[in-house]
Amino acid sequence: MLNIKYTKAKFIFRFTKDSILPQFKSSALRGVLGKALITFNCIGDENCNKCYFKKSCIVQNIMSHGLREQVEFVPKNTSISSFVIECEDERTNFKKGDILEFYITIFGDSIVFFPQYLYAFQAMENVGLGSYNAKYELVQVSNDIEEPIFYDNEFLKFNIKIRTLEEYVSNRFQQIPEVKTINFTTPFRVLKKGKLVRKINYKDIIIALYRRLIILNALDGIKVDNTIIDLEGNIEEVNSEWINVKRHSNRQKQDMNFGGVTGKFILPESINEIKEYILAGEIIHIGKNTSFGLGKFEIGLF
Repeated sequence: MLNIKYTKAKFIFRFTKDSILPQFKSSALRGVLGKALITFNCIGDENCNKCYFKKSCIVQNIMSHGLREQVEFVPKNTSISSFVIECEDERTNFKKGDILEFYITIFGDSIVFFPQYLYAFQAMENVGLGSYNAKYELVQVSNDIEEPIFYDNEFLKFNIKIRTLEEYVSNRFQQIPEVKTINFTTPFRVLKKGKLVRKINYKDIIIALYRRLIILNALDGIKVDNTIIDLEGNIEEVNSEWINVKRHSNRQKQDMNFGGVTGKFILPESINEIKEYILAGEIIHIGKNTSFGLGKFEIGLF
């Protein structure tokens, strides 16, 4: 279950003029990535569902990766994004010369497309980011130990570090002897019977975690046991709130809300029966719309 490969990189933009950006930037970053990939790689009419090249298309493999192993709770032909964008900077006004940092984590065999992410963001510097077309320059890309992957217009591909969830969990085990709390820093979105859940419970977290791990394995064609363990106990709310994150969809030409639960909860002791999975969740995110950075959480000792 934890043999999933990933790479995580930090991207740094410097704005070349005064700019306005939304508070929630992961959507804008995902949007400019998709636009660049289509602009520079699509040789069809952008009607992806009917395209002859769909299976081998770079855009599809990055933005809407198909499952290589069918999963019973995922409808057939469902596409999954094989990456997560994280941006914690909530500023909306940027001056010329200001810096924006964000992270991209890429999973499984999609890691091979890493250069496409880099080139896409570089190619869109003069097009801009977000509704106000905030112009920027890609200054640097570095790996998870701050070694440069891209710097001074040079691509240092040997610094792309490929990890496994198992490695990450092994390191976190030493830091977290016992899991006690979970803190959602971006909205955790759960759907039940087509409706968003505003009051989450212990089972919601466990199911979302298992399903995310199963799906990421299926992306790589790895079949794992779909059984979701039934743990006893209840979560206790410390401080939580429902947050609506606004994003603009260029494809649908409308504003949308990504509502979800944020905040801290005390977990029952039984969570330590799957300690390795909940720690892996810090990397993979859980719930709906993870590619936008939603469902991010941190595990704590108190």
